[in-house]
Amino acid sequence: MLAYMGDNLQSQEIYKITPFHSQTVPNISSATYFSMLAQNAGMHDEQAQAVLIIIERLCAKSAERNVPLVVNAFTVHRIVLSTVLLVTKFYNDQYYSNSYIAFLAGVSHEEINLLEKYFIEIIDWNLNITEQEFAHYALSLNSYEQEMCHLISLMNYNKQVVSYQLLQSQMEQALLFQANTQILPQNQVNFGQSVPQ
Repeated sequence: MLAYMGDNLQSQEIYKITPFHSQTVPNISSATYFSMLAQNAGMHDEQAQAVLIIIERLCAKSAERNVPLVVNAFTVHRIVLSTVLLVTKFYNDQYYSNSYIAFLAGVSHEEINLLEKYFIEIIDWNLNITEQEFAHYALSLNSYEQEMCHLISLMNYNKQVVSYQLLQSQMEQALLFQANTQILPQNQVNFGQSVPQ
């Protein structure tokens, strides 16, 4: 979703290529990519929230410092990769090497080192998250989740209403057809009135 929004916002603008840009759009969704990295990089559940906070921090610091940054389908995977790498290193006592994470992510060791350095310099080496930030994001995510659940339930309700209306319409058509059709023995089938000659 983040990449989709970035694509729409930046559709006509020309922007500077950064280390986050890939040559082509990866053939894996950013959500699937994040899940794969998080599971295999030793990330804990609450650290997923930290990833969002740090990505927002990256965007804010980039804007503050006039560092070109666009989040779109070409950049989102490497931004997610860099964030997962930094969050797991910062918050876990034991973490995997850059080489292993690069292997998981499908990038070279040199590239992951460049991404890490570029990212950490933009955010001024600040990976600390205050309790207030964490609580704010927890509340925001909770309200977002509730809103999504509400929308999904409305969609399901609308589907049920549409399904009921469709079923009712089909039953009415069947009843009309049955009322207008006489069931006659096979040799007395009525094909309608013949045209007078």
